[in-house]
Amino acid sequence: MPFMRVTVPSNVSAQSNAALAKDLTNFSVTTLRKPREMTTVTFVRVEPSEYFIGGEAVEPGPGIHLEVSLTTGTNSADERKRFIKEVSESIVRIYGPNATLRGVALTEYLPESYGYEGITRYERSHR
Repeated sequence: MPFMRVTVPSNVSAQSNAALAKDLTNFSVTTLRKPREMTTVTFVRVEPSEYFIGGEAVEPGPGIHLEVSLTTGTNSADERKRFIKEVSESIVRIYGPNATLRGVALTEYLPESYGYEGITRYERSHR
């Protein structure tokens, strides 16, 4: 039941964001072994004048940050490592060589503290 929040400068195209959303969903299914129908990707668009890395506005290419919410213990260190590598390669392919991945945060929540459509992950695993 991953929830993915991608922060991007607002000057990147919606088409590029859609391509990344498709890749992230596919990586979620193939690498993290998550159900496609429970994978959510959303974008937070930030004006370039409000997006800073190292104290400088992000120019010329987009700086991108990804936060992913996962259930604790559902993925190995190797799966998480592969996911981060796939995301990095996808960003360069989609947004171009000036794009920079500034971080991927895989945050894990306890099964009884994380739910989807009103049902916790713990409840789902005990059905």
